[in-house]
Amino acid sequence: MRSLSIPIGLALLVFQARPANNFALTIDNIMRGSALVGFEPSQVRWSGDSERIYFQWKQATDKEDAPLDTYVVNRDGSGLRKLSGEEARLTPPGGGGGRGGGGEADTSKDKRLTVYARDGDIFVSDNTTGKGRQITRTTDVEANPHFLPDGKRIYFTRSNNLYVMSLDTGLLVEMTDIRAAAPAAGAAAGAGGGRGGRGGTAAAAATTGEQRGTDSQEYLKKEQKELLEAVRERAALREEQDKKKEKDNPRKPFTLQARQSVTALQLTPDEKYAIAAVTETGNARNTVVPNYVTESGYTEDISGRSDVGDTQSTTRLAAIGVETGEVKWVDHGQQKREVQLGLPVWSEDGTKAVIVGRAADNKDRWIFALDPATGKTRVLANQHDDAWVDGPGANTIGWMKNDREVYFQSEKTGYSHLYAVAWEGGEPRVLT
Repeated sequence: MRSLSIPIGLALLVFQARPANNFALTIDNIMRGSALVGFEPSQVRWSGDSERIYFQWKQATDKEDAPLDTYVVNRDGSGLRKLSGEEARLTPPGGGGGRGGGGEADTSKDKRLTVYARDGDIFVSDNTTGKGRQITRTTDVEANPHFLPDGKRIYFTRSNNLYVMSLDTGLLVEMTDIRAAAPAAGAAAGAGGGRGGRGGTAAAAATTGEQRGTDSQEYLKKEQKELLEAVRERAALREEQDKKKEKDNPRKPFTLQARQSVTALQLTPDEKYAIAAVTETGNARNTVVPNYVTESGYTEDISGRSDVGDTQSTTRLAAIGVETGEVKWVDHGQQKREVQLGLPVWSEDGTKAVIVGRAADNKDRWIFALDPATGKTRVLANQHDDAWVDGPGANTIGWMKNDREVYFQSEKTGYSHLYAVAWEGGEPRVLT
């Protein structure tokens, strides 16, 4: 992991925003805020070749709500300039993730390429030249791109499904078949049907498959098949096509239940499983705060937090077989405990995965070793506090260079330290 050491030249930019004239200690001057002290640079990141530094910034003369511009400066502090809109668009964003992370940017193993999402499309930046290119341009939202181990393909999410794309050929392969929950009975009735009774229900049946009707409706369909040759031929053709489709693509769809949604997707390094974070909303009601200052001139509602004690949303992990679509829910093994699980973090060789689990009451945190083939886990480390388990770095986790130990951050002694625990298990050892 590259340490973020910023040249003095960049640090001086903040101080250059000060007024050069003598400062009069008046109420007006004191209350100038950013117009007095300037804006601090943010999202500071290195270029791929470590020769330049990108960051977001704006001048003290800009309005408080003006968007931040993208700047670049050479590592020795020279060459400071604001990028044009097109240049900024092809510059990797700040806060990108490393391998296995959940950020909007990822870098290949050889550090040559960076892939990132911006405005719902995917871009790739060549770190040796500093030039970027857009590789998707769709009305759908593509997000969370990551490199596969070969560095020649990426995976990303689109419409709650996971796709793999070759950077050389542009070949796109759908790796999952995740479908939204069916609407409640009667929810779609009459939608777009018009007076003739066409559309609506018939259109839904055409896209979701044939559904069983009442006894009389089923009898009528049976009679139609027996009496009308054309209907029989169409039915036989459809059955033949369905069988061929099932043979060519044996993957079973994963249909979500009511109130469920997929909030994150990750492809395992061996490309055998897609790990899905499935969130199910509870029955919590958010408090409402009135907003009196609105463009409409009318009081509008601002949705606030839910009340303590309401049933909150829960998130589970599902391992979905890419070939078969078979779903295995990840079992954290903590009986009668509600545990929220993070996405797996994979070793450099892609053979081992660990996940962080947190109890809903925040009194326990675990580090689990995961077997995606079975969905089973085992505990590598556990921290318990009768009051609260949290603190800076509570979700810090990664692999040591030997791929045999996992490091994490903990405040179990009352002070925040780094620890390492062996993949095979045992007592964690303190690193700091």
